[in-house]
Amino acid sequence: MADFAGILSRNLGLPVVDHTSLTGSFSFTLRWNPDNADALQHDEAAAALRPEISRAISRQLGLTLESQKVPVDILVIDHAEKPSEN
Repeated sequence: MADFAGILSRNLGLPVVDHTSLTGSFSFTLRWNPDNADALQHDEAAAALRPEISRAISRQLGLTLESQKVPVDILVIDHAEKPSEN
């Protein structure tokens, strides 16, 4: 489920945290109708797909996506330099 949460995070453009406590591997096919998401930019498509994917996950897998505030790890690079020649 942690891998599935990671995939959802990347595709939905929001952090998805696994709170299922489910372990092991699962094999499933998730189907939904993306309507006109192909015609949208990535961020707009992700926002348009969120309700569709949420409904599909609920109906087909019995899982619920809930919006909540949780702490997330963020990598911040505040400075970068070109490497010096050795």
